[in-house]
Amino acid sequence: MSKKSFLNVFRAWWRINRQNGKHPLSLLLVEAPKRALQRQYARACAYLNDKILSSKNRRALHSFHEQQPQLSGGHYYLIVMPNALHLLLPCVELLHGLNLALILNGAGRWDAGFLLQKYPHIPQFRLSLLPGSSLRHGEVIDLLFSANPHNFGIIDHDLFIFRPQALQDIQLDDHTALAYLYSHVNPKTGLLFPTTHLMFFNTPLLKPLMNRYGLSALCSYKIPARIEAQIHSLGLGYDNLPKGWVDFYDTLHLVIAMAHHEGCNFKKIELRETEAIHIGQTTYGQQRLSYLWLHARLLELPCNRDIKDRYWRKLIPFADKKTLLDYFAKQRGDLRDLANLNAVVNALAQKLAERNNSLTTPSAGRSNASEKASPSSNRHDPSVLT
Repeated sequence: MSKKSFLNVFRAWWRINRQNGKHPLSLLLVEAPKRALQRQYARACAYLNDKILSSKNRRALHSFHEQQPQLSGGHYYLIVMPNALHLLLPCVELLHGLNLALILNGAGRWDAGFLLQKYPHIPQFRLSLLPGSSLRHGEVIDLLFSANPHNFGIIDHDLFIFRPQALQDIQLDDHTALAYLYSHVNPKTGLLFPTTHLMFFNTPLLKPLMNRYGLSALCSYKIPARIEAQIHSLGLGYDNLPKGWVDFYDTLHLVIAMAHHEGCNFKKIELRETEAIHIGQTTYGQQRLSYLWLHARLLELPCNRDIKDRYWRKLIPFADKKTLLDYFAKQRGDLRDLANLNAVVNALAQKLAERNNSLTTPSAGRSNASEKASPSSNRHDPSVLT
């Protein structure tokens, strides 16, 4: 991490903790040293996981796929992070009919056992890792590319798809590198960079490209010398990165840039804005106080009933929602944040109910997934925090 990135992360950590009511002395004398130790441990684990366990994971993942004939193209992976079941369960419930597999990336044994019991039909692969560690997103994507000769996709666990039919049978021609849902455009070059929230890869095209240029999906602060000329020919470089608000090439950015260099296309997945909701920043170590409210609301969903008590104790340091709301108001939190998060969870609850009705009521037929997921008309009324 560069000095600029470190300072940005530290400022964000300090600001969020102060907004959450932490005292400056506690932050300086307790929380900051604790965070430094955690970062050192994470860095050591990243090195050791790569040097010691990477080959084991690669071999085991190949063996796993050999035993799962349904993972032979057109399937999607959900990467299961620690303490994220309250997000994952509604995500999976909405993806009914898709060919899924779960990659457990640091998720605990209890979570793994719960998923196996609830979804015995969904293949589950547990990465071998040092305790309390996870692989970086790009490392998991590299492992998936190594194990897959056929096209596959990835879906974030905090992305909720209301019309999963749009993800079935995606066709990619020989010149299309991948399909995507979200993207951003580099303003200086006009080049499109899809984001990893939802991607469906043309594996026979991308694997040879990655091998040819010696690329991985990992973030990078440096442009490899072997592709520097090609990157500069696109108008990119250290002075013009794909994302202008960060000082590195994010996950898959170098691969996407080289796909642009080779004249590849990118296909937008046909989902309207109302047919998907992405929350974002849900697995970071430090979250805004408003996200505690989000966790509380998500745990009220019927699909999270069996994990509610356990996850409340893990995630929310308040006895109930009223106590949390009182504390939020005491810290002068913006109630509009809570109202907006309420709108998200209300829309999610509505679509989950429609999905369940369509499965349990034969006469109901399929739910109208294209119907606008409009929250309550009171979405901007802070008093409506149900």
